[in-house]
Amino acid sequence: MKDLKGILVRAGSNPRLLKMLNLLMRKMIPFNRPHRFSLEEITSERVVVRIPYRKSNLNHLKGIHACALTTASEYSSGLLILRHLGTADYRLIMKSLTSTYHYQGKEAINAIFELSEADVNSELIPKLEKEGVVDLTAEIKAFDLSGNHVCTTVCLWQIKTWDKVKTKV
Repeated sequence: MKDLKGILVRAGSNPRLLKMLNLLMRKMIPFNRPHRFSLEEITSERVVVRIPYRKSNLNHLKGIHACALTTASEYSSGLLILRHLGTADYRLIMKSLTSTYHYQGKEAINAIFELSEADVNSELIPKLEKEGVVDLTAEIKAFDLSGNHVCTTVCLWQIKTWDKVKTKV
């Protein structure tokens, strides 16, 4: 997608565009399609991804599955980073992912990631411009609709300028 950054920016203030973005992301990321995650909020400093309480997201105990929690957490942090940086100049790839589970989710859950625009502009972008490669640690917290802290995920993202990306031919 050529202008994903622009779409992510505009979707935050337009409910109709946010709905269209959710449909588009289900097509673009087929792995996430069965979960029916929905992007509930996207601003310059915060993303909220909802995990619905539905059969495809449940474990054998009828709680939200650990893999659904971790996937939604990765998704939320990646979207906010892409909202700041886009894909034209930078490649984003997950380097590591760990989750700690605190409470069994028995209702819909929101995975929330926050990253200040000031930190992006004062630390992340200057380091990328200087070194071309940055590791960004994202901590994502997931809460059920009753406010219980269900899960904390730490995702280590590697961000590179395209000239630093090496692929086999």
